[in-house]
Amino acid sequence: MKKLFTLLMVVAIAVTASAQVPFIGRTSQSNKVLKRENVGKSKRTGLHQKAPRRALGELITTQPEGELRSYVRSGGNIYQGWDAPACISQSGMTDVVFAPDGTTVYLRDAVFDVVSDAWIKGYLNEDGTKITVPTGQCIYWDESAERGMMVYWMSTSVSIPPGEENPELSLTVHQGLTEVTYTIAADGTISLDNTVGDINAEFPNNYVATGLGVVYSDDLGFCAMDFNTVYKQFQLVPAVPADPIIYEDSWFNSGEEDGYSCFDFKVLPQDVDGNLIDLSYTSYSIFTDDDVPFVFDAETYVNDLAENMTEIPYEIYNGGYDFDASRIYFYRTNMGDNPMFYNRIGIQVHYDVPVTDEDGVTTTVRNSSNIVYWDNLGTGISEVKSAPVVDDAYYNVMGQRFVSAAGLPAGIYIHQGKKVLVK
Repeated sequence: MKKLFTLLMVVAIAVTASAQVPFIGRTSQSNKVLKRENVGKSKRTGLHQKAPRRALGELITTQPEGELRSYVRSGGNIYQGWDAPACISQSGMTDVVFAPDGTTVYLRDAVFDVVSDAWIKGYLNEDGTKITVPTGQCIYWDESAERGMMVYWMSTSVSIPPGEENPELSLTVHQGLTEVTYTIAADGTISLDNTVGDINAEFPNNYVATGLGVVYSDDLGFCAMDFNTVYKQFQLVPAVPADPIIYEDSWFNSGEEDGYSCFDFKVLPQDVDGNLIDLSYTSYSIFTDDDVPFVFDAETYVNDLAENMTEIPYEIYNGGYDFDASRIYFYRTNMGDNPMFYNRIGIQVHYDVPVTDEDGVTTTVRNSSNIVYWDNLGTGISEVKSAPVVDDAYYNVMGQRFVSAAGLPAGIYIHQGKKVLVK
């Protein structure tokens, strides 16, 4: 599931090829439209080559032994885009392992947008209220390039050069700060200490931040940084996910006619009652003018999909090229007089949770949000449409999902909440 930066060379090749091959396809519960100021509107990458330097720290890619706990991660994030840094507030999942020795702790996906299956190691204090994490730990290493990524404490500053309108973001890596700390609250919530930053502040204050950052090992070049990060535990139970939020500055209706557009949104890590949900069990469908789920075809989205899909797993962003945690890229297909992709676009979130009944039979319970539509002609949100989804799939006792009964092996299945015997 978690693939980081295996796409780096794929991205580079795809960008080169795009000049030769025509494109065929790129916080609250309310439906309030959010506006993100000064957000870099381009695909992300970490591509740049410098003289290699040996990575510092230990690289841990195997899940350590101990008690595994999953958390919903929230906070602010700054990452490096193609041509500019971008600042967002987005949620994700973080795993924490508490080792049997009672003092060692491991964190995976501690920084948003840097997903590599690698763990950083920390140490628990005597009363179990603090986790200390040494900096300089490696979370990714490319053997062929002799180049990797490490975690450090970082701070940002922003300035607008004389005569320029666009801000320039600069970052400082604090190599002298050798460890960072997390606080564990009585309810199990884990918070990154001493961070500064407010994603909702007026520019330029929303870029003034400190937090745990990820840099390249050869030149300490900036990749991503989290601030005001909080990890909260939750209980995995069926729930109706909160309606997604659409950002009003989506540039779905801009760009070159033979290029690509994107759709910006936010999937909330909560249900309609404000309780936390596990985003790794969510997916979303995109709807257009005809209220039919959009088909993301494998030929167009070759970097991400092996088959055509109408439901996209939220965590596809972990290794996604055209799918991001808060953005989807669409390629122009209707050239000529109408360069827009569609006049209207909508998104619906699905939450599929496995439930085992008293007979030991596991079924997957699906709940879906409303479909939130955005009017692409410039009038903003056009409607919120209640569209209950009837799950017509079949599920075996292991919770595996099958689209139809055709070709199913003999056995007992669950279909629309009822047991079905297939002979």
